[in-house]
Amino acid sequence: MNYIKYQDKTIRKIAGGHQDWYKARSIVWGERYMKEKENILTKERNKKEARIIVKYLPRNGKSILDAPCGYGRISNSLAALGYRVTGIDISDYFINLARKQAKQQELTVSYIVGNILGKKIPGKFDAVLNIFTSLGYLEDDKKNELFIKRLTRL
Repeated sequence: MNYIKYQDKTIRKIAGGHQDWYKARSIVWGERYMKEKENILTKERNKKEARIIVKYLPRNGKSILDAPCGYGRISNSLAALGYRVTGIDISDYFINLARKQAKQQELTVSYIVGNILGKKIPGKFDAVLNIFTSLGYLEDDKKNELFIKRLTRL
């Protein structure tokens, strides 16, 4: 079984069999997700992953798009390192959490609630990130390919 199908099967189990688990208001993306991941996606891990990402960014690049950004774990960590970060996600729950955490840390991060397939994203970016397990969540291969093409144009 390929990874995408495995991930889909695993998340459908968490979502109680809901077919549209990947959509913005799914029960998967909220408090339940945060509770399940709290001991896995730690602040220390987020900082470590951000430092690893920085090694692969363009030397003079400072403008980053994190798509989708979830609750801002990488976006905020990169902003803390001095990068100008824009994060986009379809989950208003996650974006609100990301904004709250950025404010608590006195970070400037631009967060957008929306689907990258249908949302005009302002600006140009030196790097575009797609971190963790976000790729392949859309309904079909054509939309997943469109997602990749859209990211490469930014």
